[in-house]
Amino acid sequence: MRAGSVNTPLRVLVLCTANAARSQIAEALLRHRGAGRVEAGSAGAAPAGRVHPAALGVLRRHFRRTVIHGKESSKFNGDCTICRPCQSKTAESIVRE
Repeated sequence: MRAGSVNTPLRVLVLCTANAARSQIAEALLRHRGAGRVEAGSAGAAPAGRVHPAALGVLRRHFRRTVIHGKESSKFNGDCTICRPCQSKTAESIVRE
């Protein structure tokens, strides 16, 4: 089966420096719009340790947020880097840090 098909969801890891706002919202958007066809997670190269209050407001108003810790990069089919500092890093290196 192809990733992203009805029986095998596409698995995407959204990478950002702090994993505190953009990546959290992108993860929620992928989960919501993917409607079961996409499994999303997010990770940061230098995680802030908390989600920015403005991002939490967006998540509370528009999405059901699921927190996942300790991701294994091998579980994802691909990654999406949304900030310049993470472009030179691999998903594996970010998840291990």
